[in-house]
Amino acid sequence: AVVGYGLATANWHIAQGAFFLFMTNLLAISLSVTLIAKLYGFGAHNAPKTTLLQTSLVFIAFGLMSIPLGLSLSKIAYQSYVTKTVKNEISAYYENANSRVNNFSLTFSKNNPISVYCVLVTDKYRAKAESDIKSKIEKEIEEPLSFSLDQIIVTKSEQEKIINQETIIPTTTLTNATQSKLLSTSPEEDITSSIKNAVFFPMQFIKTEANTKKIFIYPESSNKFDIKTYREFEKSLVQKFPDWNIFVIPPAQALPYVFFDIGKSVLSPPETEKLDTILWALQRWNISDVFVAGFASSYTGQKPFNNNSLALKRANTVKNYFESQGIKASAKSDYLTFDQKMQERDNGINNLQRVEVRLGQIQK
Repeated sequence: AVVGYGLATANWHIAQGAFFLFMTNLLAISLSVTLIAKLYGFGAHNAPKTTLLQTSLVFIAFGLMSIPLGLSLSKIAYQSYVTKTVKNEISAYYENANSRVNNFSLTFSKNNPISVYCVLVTDKYRAKAESDIKSKIEKEIEEPLSFSLDQIIVTKSEQEKIINQETIIPTTTLTNATQSKLLSTSPEEDITSSIKNAVFFPMQFIKTEANTKKIFIYPESSNKFDIKTYREFEKSLVQKFPDWNIFVIPPAQALPYVFFDIGKSVLSPPETEKLDTILWALQRWNISDVFVAGFASSYTGQKPFNNNSLALKRANTVKNYFESQGIKASAKSDYLTFDQKMQERDNGINNLQRVEVRLGQIQK
């Protein structure tokens, strides 16, 4: 039946393994029958050569089948050794921490390195844990390894609370598999797991504060995603988990320019939304002071016109917005009088209709 299932689903690994197991059992039964038959004297009238030939064929077939069987047992033993080594190294690394493995999977592939994925609940984040454990395992098994470790930060008191909840509820109350699962994982672990499944960018770690119902997500640095992408992802999580306060902390990166229409110092709706995104990033980075530099082109569509004044007005527009949101800001015009027209001739005037938001102390 299993062979048929493997053939029907085109899963050759299952079909081959089931057929091999069937043939091993068949040959073992045949050998046992042969020995019992000889013991009871069946076939005694056969010629010695015939008996020898039959016995030899059985042993040869069994010997041939024992070769792949031995290889399979060797492979199983090696996989067990690697699994034990990985678990021991993880346990040894977190020996003095309040931690426990929540999810663990190990995949062996013929053409790819061994892949290990582990979710660990701990009360303290260790930045180098993944690389340190990976190097120790590779040194032990003498083989390259793909190792992914996600650390869920849960305080010691919260872990003890979860453990106590699991121990005081009798097992007789477990009427189905769903209730059993609810006891095996905490709400913090459940939501963290859901967030991990939704994340589409490389991630350093997730920090959970159960008492305040806060979750902090720290992505890895990547030039593929801008702050707008991280903000939109945070919005989607907030809608999905309204009972939690979720914060995505974007990796440090340059802030986008805020552009104005030619000759204008009032923001358009799309650029206002962009400024909202910049404010969001500053709040996530805990930045309280910024410096705003305004630019303008020599052509404004109006004559006469003070270009330096327009650049300053644009900077003040952004400055006033930040100050209304509780962030200190200083503004200044950055009109490049010396080589302004040369830059406009080379790069066009549109790029100069902007304001830059720079991090750091207020510049006098």
